[in-house]
Amino acid sequence: MLIWTPDFCPSGSCRLEIERDWSGVKSVLRYCPHHQSLRDGGLDDQQVFAATLQSSRVKEAARWQIKLELGLNKEHPGVPYRVNPDGSFTIPTDRASLAWTLQDGSPGPLPVINTADRARARAAANNAVAAVSRPSGTSAVTVE
Repeated sequence: MLIWTPDFCPSGSCRLEIERDWSGVKSVLRYCPHHQSLRDGGLDDQQVFAATLQSSRVKEAARWQIKLELGLNKEHPGVPYRVNPDGSFTIPTDRASLAWTLQDGSPGPLPVINTADRARARAAANNAVAAVSRPSGTSAVTVE
C-alpha cells in the first residue's frame, strides 16, 4: 500500500492510497476542502488525483524555471511558494522571498535581482507551466 499525503494541499489534510506506479488512486482516505470541492463539483476520484498530481508538476515546473532564470546555485533550497485557500499557488520572485541560510547560519548568496530579471523569470515560468498538461481541476500558478 502506498499512501500519498500531498504537502501542498491548502489545509494539508489529503490522504490518498495510490498505485505504486502513480498511475491512479486506489482509494481516498481523506480529501482537504479544496480537493473535496473538486469532487463535489463533478470530478471523480481519478480526475481529482490527476488534477492533484498535475498541480504539483505545474508548480514544480515554474519553480525550477525561476531558479534557473535567476541563476540560483545548486545549494539554494528552491524558490518558495504559497498555497492559497482556493488551491492555487503563488510564487514570489523578489529578493527577500529568495533569501536563505547556510548550514552554519550565515546568509546564502543571492544574485542581484532587478525588474528585468523578474520579468524574464516570470515569462520563463509561465512558458514552463503552459507546456505541462493541465486536466480539469489543475491548480493555477501565479508568479509575482
